[in-house]
Amino acid sequence: DIYVSLKHGATLFIVGEEIGKSPKELAQFIATHQLTIWYSTPSILALLSQFGNLSALDCRSLRLVLFAGEVFPVKHLRALKQIWPDPVYYNLYGPTETNVCTFARIPDAIDEDRTEPYPIGPACAHCRPLVLDGDREVAMGEAGLLYMTGPSIFQGYWNRPVENAAAFIEHGGIRWYNTGDVVRETSGDGFIYLGRRDRMVKRRGYRIELGEIESALYRHEQIREAAVIAVPDD
Repeated sequence: DIYVSLKHGATLFIVGEEIGKSPKELAQFIATHQLTIWYSTPSILALLSQFGNLSALDCRSLRLVLFAGEVFPVKHLRALKQIWPDPVYYNLYGPTETNVCTFARIPDAIDEDRTEPYPIGPACAHCRPLVLDGDREVAMGEAGLLYMTGPSIFQGYWNRPVENAAAFIEHGGIRWYNTGDVVRETSGDGFIYLGRRDRMVKRRGYRIELGEIESALYRHEQIREAAVIAVPDD
């Protein structure tokens, strides 16, 4: 993110925490500096669309809107695209340990009845993905744990052998990083993010993915933000 701007002679603005917490100030920052590319988490963009008064500001210089780090609820993404219809939107995915390793372009028009988040897309050219269910490589359309390998993958945690042992596996003679994310591959849209393996709980013998409940809650027009946790109950 730093070196791309240097390579092309662009100006990189790193937004401070104080401005970042104020949607109106942040929106004014974008307009004042005539930013051409924006990159942040969906949460920040959702706050901008709801409380930034974007429609009153001139942000026509924006060409790209990139987001990563979490799922972007479609209701907030649709609202943002109605205010900023001209930029091209990309959903980027990748833990810190891999950098961005998949990407997906968001359609110019979002169906009014769509509630499911958009896919995270295919792997970048420099990465190789692997989806496993235990030790078995899953078929197209099956859910499994996503692993990555390639030159952008970090070498390991410094002086933390226990964490490294949990983070990497050997498969087919290759060292793979365990993202901890459950995905399903499709033929047209690449990978669909299903949630975290460590956010799956069991209740009365049923496997429940907490992220799926959050996704369902977001479909309600009066719910702005949702977070689901599991509380043990005898």
